[in-house]
Amino acid sequence: MNAMNTTMPTIRTPQDLLSGIPALVGFYPNDSMVAVVTKDTLIYVTARADLADVETPGGQAWLASRLTHDHNGTRMTGLGIYLVGYGDRRRVRAVLDALKDMLGGLVRAALVVDGDRWWEADAPDGIGGKPVPRGGRFATILAEGRSVEGSRADLVASIAPIRAFNPDAVAVAVFLVPDDPAEAGAHIVGLMKKHASGEVLTDEDYLSAAVAAQTGDARDHVWDAIPDKPSAEEFLPFWTTVMSRVPTSLMRARLDGLAVTGMVAWIAGEGALMNVCLEEAEQADTQHPLVAMLEHISQVGLPPSAWDDLKSTLMTDHDTPSLV
Repeated sequence: MNAMNTTMPTIRTPQDLLSGIPALVGFYPNDSMVAVVTKDTLIYVTARADLADVETPGGQAWLASRLTHDHNGTRMTGLGIYLVGYGDRRRVRAVLDALKDMLGGLVRAALVVDGDRWWEADAPDGIGGKPVPRGGRFATILAEGRSVEGSRADLVASIAPIRAFNPDAVAVAVFLVPDDPAEAGAHIVGLMKKHASGEVLTDEDYLSAAVAAQTGDARDHVWDAIPDKPSAEEFLPFWTTVMSRVPTSLMRARLDGLAVTGMVAWIAGEGALMNVCLEEAEQADTQHPLVAMLEHISQVGLPPSAWDDLKSTLMTDHDTPSLV
């Protein structure tokens, strides 16, 4: 889920909705069910699920509940829900019909996108659809300051490690990290600021950030450097670059790097990237405290505005794994 942004405009036409979804979810969906929820006329949250996961009654009930209840389980008021299904038209229509029955009058529009054309969900079969819009003012406003990948695969590729990896870089990276956790944290923040200022960093510099981030005391300095959404947006490109430099063979360094990158993505409002980081991290260790926190954030749709409350928890619940 991507959380509330009260600066976003309201949805006025199906073309607004379709052109804006890639910016809202972070990539162009495929075989997906996307829901855009408004609350008191403003876009409140955007949710995407794999189409296969919501083709069962249980999956549909789960999604309907997620769209209508806040992270405390309280049913929300003042909602409007816009549903868009991407994929085979017949499969999508079956899911949309079920969701409309569950959500009732909350559904403001239900659209089907199959290939490069779209239909109203209740349009008769055999009637030609309209071209899917690829831009427009609404999409431009939503995309401002946000990265939009061509597909979810592209989003995954943005944090995939580079193929050419020099094993000697590990020794150099470990050497660059101070033994003292506070100094290691300051080392990370220094690299974050250098990257943000446009200074050229080496592969070893980026790798050393992931190595240093393996202790909670060092990560505390990262959290201190990210007090709000604008700062997270500023430093997120640094962390995605870090992940492109950490090979899968360095499992612990990659795990901690994914956890930090996912958290920074969440604070920045990049829910799609957060979930991509979470999925890879969960394959390595679901018990990691930061991974477990990201799982909770994803499951309940916690908005980035909760960062102030979570920060204190992160800075008192530390684990101390070995380096590399």
